[in-house]
Amino acid sequence: MTPRERSAQWVLWSIQGVGPQTLHRLEDHGGASRLWGLDPSALARIFNSLPLGSAAAKRVEHHICNGPSPESLYRRELDTLPEGGRIVHRDDPGYPDRLAILDDPPVFLYVVGPQGFWDVEETLSVVGSRSVGVADVRRTRSIVSRLAEAGILIVSGGALGVDVAAHDASLEVGRPTISVLPCGVDHPTPRRNADTFNRVARAGWLVSEYPLGTSARPHHFPRRNRLIAALGDATFVVRGDLDSGTMLTAEASKALGRPICALAGGLDETLAAGCLQLIVEGAQAVRGPHDVLAWMGVDSGPSRQTRSLPDGLSDDARRLANECLASVQSQDGRSIQVSEIEDRCDWKPAQLQSTLLELELNGVVEKIPGGRAYRVGRWHIPPAESTG
Repeated sequence: MTPRERSAQWVLWSIQGVGPQTLHRLEDHGGASRLWGLDPSALARIFNSLPLGSAAAKRVEHHICNGPSPESLYRRELDTLPEGGRIVHRDDPGYPDRLAILDDPPVFLYVVGPQGFWDVEETLSVVGSRSVGVADVRRTRSIVSRLAEAGILIVSGGALGVDVAAHDASLEVGRPTISVLPCGVDHPTPRRNADTFNRVARAGWLVSEYPLGTSARPHHFPRRNRLIAALGDATFVVRGDLDSGTMLTAEASKALGRPICALAGGLDETLAAGCLQLIVEGAQAVRGPHDVLAWMGVDSGPSRQTRSLPDGLSDDARRLANECLASVQSQDGRSIQVSEIEDRCDWKPAQLQSTLLELELNGVVEKIPGGRAYRVGRWHIPPAESTG
């Protein structure tokens, strides 16, 4: 593709109302760049043969007849990209193969992050409600951190709630993540997640099909959701009611033939209704990270990297880790029976169970199916005198 054709395609792509099918059909007319040499009557004849509305056709004609050259416009866009940003065309070697399954894959993608981020073996789209409570945020972070540690690249949408929790969990265990945006990569939305977006841009990838300066609009979200669904080898639905955008992403995943798993929840939980419906329809039920890893065929052993205990643990959680888990934390895959914990700690059952749940939600331990044992990862557990 010549630089002029690439520039011309980008100019048309940036005009509201011009989609992938229009650019594809222009190949029958000698390419997009040929339009810049035609008079209005010739343009009108071509426009009549394209899937192009009258308003969009007027905008295209205005750009061609009155605007700067396509090369200068494209160069201006490239010069305005954020640090680490680039524009990838669907014919470029770096364009993701996973998007080829779409009927109308984006002609251009804006990416902020290192080269080669599509070259991974396992990706998982993680989606869920914006309005989840603290407990569901903690569950999301606990599960996703284990998945990321196992080498799965997490894809999500950067929204409040589940999305940002999934991104943060990946970043906090030193793993990259992909955030697919409904707006330009220069002004990620929502602004409340600005810190997460900055960290994603440094350690992962911001992705959008929209030109710089584009604000999020309602019709952008379904298109964003289809990219999330396509970029994941599978989709994990954490929480969502029956009429949510989360369910639209699940529907997009099903339409693409991508497998779906969903976090089980109670019948009285409004935000679990979508998950339960998906499970009834055949989605894999998820109780914890081990279910997702087994379902995806990924080694579910704890990470081999020793890490410090998460910040924010209660005194009871740190004391339990020191008294009962330190002896096994350095032995990957080693489990400890609940009966052994009970023997070591003379705690009341309610105190012990709530503390074990806290450690599980923070990814320090993983409950083994059956519920009578826990697998312990590699954690640096400080000596007792430093735990207070």
